[in-house]
Amino acid sequence: DSVFYNGNTQIAKLRGKIRLVESDLKLETDSIDFDRGMGIAYYTNGAKMYSQKNKNTLTSKKGSYYSSNKQIQFKENVILKHPEYEMTCDTLIYGTNNETAIFVGPTLIRTIDNGVIYCETGWYDTKKDISSFTKNTYINKQEITLRADTILYKRKSGIGDAYGNIYFTDTINNIILNGNRGFYNEKTNLFWITKNAMFTKILEEDSLYITADTLKAVTDTTINKTNVYAWNRVKIFKNDLQGICDSLAYLEQDSLLKMYGLPVLWSDIHQLTADYIEANTFDGKINSLDFINNSFIISEADSIGYNQIK
Repeated sequence: DSVFYNGNTQIAKLRGKIRLVESDLKLETDSIDFDRGMGIAYYTNGAKMYSQKNKNTLTSKKGSYYSSNKQIQFKENVILKHPEYEMTCDTLIYGTNNETAIFVGPTLIRTIDNGVIYCETGWYDTKKDISSFTKNTYINKQEITLRADTILYKRKSGIGDAYGNIYFTDTINNIILNGNRGFYNEKTNLFWITKNAMFTKILEEDSLYITADTLKAVTDTTINKTNVYAWNRVKIFKNDLQGICDSLAYLEQDSLLKMYGLPVLWSDIHQLTADYIEANTFDGKINSLDFINNSFIISEADSIGYNQIK
């Protein structure tokens, strides 16, 4: 509507019905100051930005546009709305050249399928639809929550890569997965984890713990049952049963715990070994144990002898 320009300071003051256009982006506000020498335009009384290509609408109280690198910074009460999600944050930096947004400070993203993403630093590549979230990061979708130091998330495919202090919980199936490197596919309900990997199944009166070099969990959401596969240096712990083996399969749907590769179990005073051990469970309790090939059970009878079955 009006422009005031000082040739000595090279500062222009634009007032009323302002529209700034950069490629696909259109920014509208009522007050902008433009420093020609620095190539910076900034506002402090609020603005709204539209992107037709990305279907985004962004509002913030303050903002700056750097003409040299085509970068826009938004500050205070930043809200980004998209048909599939809404994001709120303290600071957002958007590069119009690479179409990548960087967010700083507490950031919350809510999706139309009731998903929630939180982090305190991160970036979002709008071209590839890939995001990286760091610092106090978590992704929550219905009853499933994934926490980690860093999460690389591909929204379209529903795939997340997690790094450092991973804590994955499924409250429907009462399972917890911990480790330092993980992968989750929310469409196939597959989660694998390695580096100090541990699986916990919470039972009514007890919990089953499984540790291994690598763990994989697959959940059938139609029946809310989870199968767990573990390999290399496997250990299991339960109040009434402990064991080690090379690899293991816990099939919750079939109520089976299968142990392969020199399995050893300890139950009460007994040590049990075989080439292959299969435990039949019900409601988290061991109903029976099957020992296949080279079966051996030993327990201490007294200070000088052992009971043995081979």
